[in-house]
Amino acid sequence: MEPGAYNVSQISSASATRPAWSGWWSIVLLPGSVIWAAAQVRAFGQVMDENSGMGLKSAILLAAVLVAAYSVVGGLLADAVTDVIQGIAVLAGLIILGAIVAGHVGGVSAGLAQVEPQRLKVFDAQGEPCSARSRRLRSRFAAPSLPSS
Repeated sequence: MEPGAYNVSQISSASATRPAWSGWWSIVLLPGSVIWAAAQVRAFGQVMDENSGMGLKSAILLAAVLVAAYSVVGGLLADAVTDVIQGIAVLAGLIILGAIVAGHVGGVSAGLAQVEPQRLKVFDAQGEPCSARSRRLRSRFAAPSLPSS
Protein backbone atom coordinates (compact mmCIF):
# COMPACT_ATOMS: atom_id res chain seq x y z
CA MET A 1 0.00 0.00 0.00
CA GLU A 2 1.20 3.55 -0.78
CA PRO A 3 2.39 5.79 2.06
CA GLY A 4 -0.45 7.98 3.28
CA ALA A 5 -3.13 5.60 1.95
CA TYR A 6 -5.62 3.99 4.32
CA ASN A 7 -7.66 0.84 4.09
CA VAL A 8 -11.15 0.26 5.51
CA SER A 9 -9.94 -1.33 8.74
CA GLN A 10 -7.63 1.60 9.51
CA ILE A 11 -10.38 4.10 8.87
CA SER A 12 -12.90 2.24 11.04
CA SER A 13 -10.41 1.82 13.90
CA ALA A 14 -9.51 5.52 13.72
CA SER A 15 -13.16 6.50 13.87
CA ALA A 16 -13.66 4.23 16.88
CA THR A 17 -11.09 6.20 18.89
CA ARG A 18 -12.74 9.60 18.30
CA PRO A 19 -15.06 11.07 20.91
CA ALA A 20 -18.69 9.94 20.59
CA TRP A 21 -19.96 13.46 19.92
CA SER A 22 -17.81 13.94 16.81
CA GLY A 23 -20.18 11.85 14.68
CA TRP A 24 -23.08 14.14 15.54
CA TRP A 25 -21.53 16.94 13.48
CA SER A 26 -22.25 14.93 10.36
CA ILE A 27 -25.88 14.62 11.34
CA VAL A 28 -26.12 18.33 12.08
CA LEU A 29 -24.36 19.48 8.90
CA LEU A 30 -25.82 16.99 6.42
CA PRO A 31 -29.30 18.56 5.97
CA GLY A 32 -27.81 21.97 5.22
CA SER A 33 -25.37 20.49 2.74
CA VAL A 34 -28.12 18.60 0.95
CA ILE A 35 -30.35 21.68 0.77
CA TRP A 36 -27.44 23.79 -0.51
CA ALA A 37 -26.55 21.22 -3.17
CA ALA A 38 -30.20 20.97 -4.24
CA ALA A 39 -30.42 24.74 -4.59
CA GLN A 40 -27.29 24.76 -6.74
CA VAL A 41 -28.59 21.98 -9.00
CA ARG A 42 -31.94 23.77 -9.35
CA ALA A 43 -30.18 27.04 -10.25
CA PHE A 44 -28.07 25.18 -12.81
CA GLY A 45 -31.28 23.70 -14.25
CA GLN A 46 -32.96 27.11 -14.37
CA VAL A 47 -30.01 28.58 -16.28
CA MET A 48 -30.11 25.67 -18.75
CA ASP A 49 -33.89 26.05 -19.15
CA GLU A 50 -33.64 29.78 -19.85
CA ASN A 51 -30.87 29.27 -22.38
CA SER A 52 -32.26 26.20 -24.14
CA GLY A 53 -36.02 26.21 -23.53
CA MET A 54 -35.95 22.49 -22.70
CA GLY A 55 -38.38 22.80 -19.79
CA LEU A 56 -37.54 23.30 -16.14
CA LYS A 57 -38.02 19.70 -14.98
CA SER A 58 -35.93 18.28 -17.82
CA ALA A 59 -33.22 20.89 -17.27
CA ILE A 60 -33.03 20.17 -13.52
CA LEU A 61 -32.84 16.43 -14.22
CA LEU A 62 -30.07 16.96 -16.77
CA ALA A 63 -28.25 19.28 -14.33
CA ALA A 64 -28.42 16.64 -11.59
CA VAL A 65 -27.07 13.95 -13.94
CA LEU A 66 -24.24 16.22 -15.10
CA VAL A 67 -23.27 17.20 -11.55
CA ALA A 68 -23.37 13.59 -10.36
CA ALA A 69 -21.31 12.37 -13.33
CA TYR A 70 -18.77 15.16 -12.88
CA SER A 71 -18.44 14.39 -9.17
CA VAL A 72 -18.07 10.64 -9.71
CA VAL A 73 -15.58 10.93 -12.55
CA GLY A 74 -13.56 13.87 -11.21
CA GLY A 75 -13.81 13.32 -7.48
CA LEU A 76 -12.75 15.80 -4.84
CA LEU A 77 -9.82 17.11 -6.87
CA ALA A 78 -12.15 18.15 -9.69
CA ASP A 79 -14.35 19.94 -7.17
CA ALA A 80 -11.36 21.78 -5.70
CA VAL A 81 -10.08 22.80 -9.15
CA THR A 82 -13.54 24.04 -10.11
CA ASP A 83 -13.77 26.08 -6.90
CA VAL A 84 -10.40 27.72 -7.63
CA ILE A 85 -11.43 28.57 -11.19
CA GLN A 86 -14.75 30.01 -9.98
CA GLY A 87 -12.96 32.04 -7.31
CA ILE A 88 -10.60 33.50 -9.90
CA ALA A 89 -13.56 34.32 -12.16
CA VAL A 90 -15.42 36.06 -9.33
CA LEU A 91 -12.33 38.03 -8.31
CA ALA A 92 -11.68 39.09 -11.92
CA GLY A 93 -15.34 40.09 -12.32
CA LEU A 94 -15.23 42.20 -9.17
CA ILE A 95 -12.05 43.95 -10.29
CA ILE A 96 -13.51 44.65 -13.75
CA LEU A 97 -16.80 45.86 -12.26
CA GLY A 98 -14.93 48.07 -9.79
CA ALA A 99 -12.94 49.61 -12.64
CA ILE A 100 -16.11 50.24 -14.66
CA VAL A 101 -17.87 51.86 -11.69
CA ALA A 102 -14.80 53.96 -10.84
CA GLY A 103 -14.61 55.13 -14.46
CA HIS A 104 -18.32 55.96 -14.47
CA VAL A 105 -18.17 58.16 -11.34
CA GLY A 106 -14.89 59.86 -12.25
CA GLY A 107 -12.44 57.77 -10.25
CA VAL A 108 -12.26 56.15 -6.83
CA SER A 109 -11.66 59.46 -5.01
CA ALA A 110 -14.61 61.13 -6.74
CA GLY A 111 -16.83 58.16 -5.96
CA LEU A 112 -15.85 58.13 -2.29
CA ALA A 113 -16.43 61.91 -2.13
CA GLN A 114 -20.09 61.28 -3.05
CA VAL A 115 -20.58 59.01 -0.04
CA GLU A 116 -21.65 60.53 3.28
CA PRO A 117 -18.64 60.40 5.67
CA GLN A 118 -20.74 58.69 8.37
CA ARG A 119 -21.32 55.72 6.03
CA LEU A 120 -17.58 55.11 5.71
CA LYS A 121 -17.08 54.65 9.45
CA VAL A 122 -16.90 51.08 10.67
CA PHE A 123 -17.07 51.77 14.41
CA ASP A 124 -18.50 54.64 16.43
CA ALA A 125 -16.72 56.42 19.31
CA GLN A 126 -17.69 53.63 21.75
CA GLY A 127 -16.26 50.93 19.49
CA GLU A 128 -19.68 49.66 18.37
CA PRO A 129 -20.41 48.84 14.71
CA CYS A 130 -21.94 51.81 12.89
CA SER A 131 -24.10 50.11 10.31
CA ALA A 132 -27.87 50.50 10.42
CA ARG A 133 -28.23 46.74 10.16
CA SER A 134 -26.13 46.16 13.26
CA ARG A 135 -28.17 48.77 15.15
CA ARG A 136 -31.38 46.97 14.15
CA LEU A 137 -29.95 43.61 15.22
CA ARG A 138 -28.73 44.97 18.52
CA SER A 139 -32.14 46.47 19.29
CA ARG A 140 -33.96 43.28 18.22
CA PHE A 141 -31.76 40.87 20.17
CA ALA A 142 -30.90 43.06 23.14
CA ALA A 143 -31.32 41.43 26.50
CA PRO A 144 -34.45 42.61 28.26
CA SER A 145 -33.80 44.94 31.13
CA LEU A 146 -34.41 43.52 34.58
CA PRO A 147 -36.84 45.32 36.86
CA SER A 148 -35.12 47.19 39.60
CA SER A 149 -35.89 46.06 43.11
